[in-house]
Amino acid sequence: MFPPQIQRCAAEYQEIQMRFLRFQDDLSVSVPEILEWEKEGEEKFNELRELSDAWGAPDQELGHATGEAGLRMGVLMALLVRADQGLISREELLRRIRHTKSLYSECQRLSGQANWVNQQYLVVDYPKRLEELTIFEQGIDRFINRDSHASAQQSSQNSGGCYIATAVYGSYDDPSVLVLRQFRDEKLQTSMLGRVFIRTYYAISPPLARHFSSVQWLKIASKKVLDRIVRSVSRTQ
Repeated sequence: MFPPQIQRCAAEYQEIQMRFLRFQDDLSVSVPEILEWEKEGEEKFNELRELSDAWGAPDQELGHATGEAGLRMGVLMALLVRADQGLISREELLRRIRHTKSLYSECQRLSGQANWVNQQYLVVDYPKRLEELTIFEQGIDRFINRDSHASAQQSSQNSGGCYIATAVYGSYDDPSVLVLRQFRDEKLQTSMLGRVFIRTYYAISPPLARHFSSVQWLKIASKKVLDRIVRSVSRTQ
């Protein structure tokens, strides 16, 4: 059990992190406000780190990396939503994405050395986080260019999207494609992260779909992966 002072500081730091989640899609909160909240989070994080170091908390490196990664991810997501306002540069967004990736890579490395308690409470799905950040990095221009994003959204509405799945299964009306489309509309569209994934998917998938259609071994391998996803999604619907 952590001392009361550490528990209070940790709760205050968590509240700052949760603020980014609560106001992610609220565009009345400006980029300067987001950056001010980040400074507040940095100050609270440094206070928490000093307290935990002085107390001798176990797996301090993992705790520090996990704590900072959570803050940076929250800030990044809020900034990506506001990227088309022109108040933060493409280079700065890419720098933040890569820094957050490095933090989660470090978390993943340290988690294997952690004691069993911290393996239960400090470890998140690091590979998933790294995959999400790679998607953000590859689709960065879709966040910045509002007109291009609107065009991609209109295109997806007209065609139904699911480019890769359609290429793999051979038909837009294939039952498996229908399951994936339903999952997109009923699940992914309801969360900010899901909408970011969809936005990036529409940016990078059309050229990839052409490769899936023409390269047989890639099509077969991809179908196996999509089949597993379809089965998993079907069980939750």
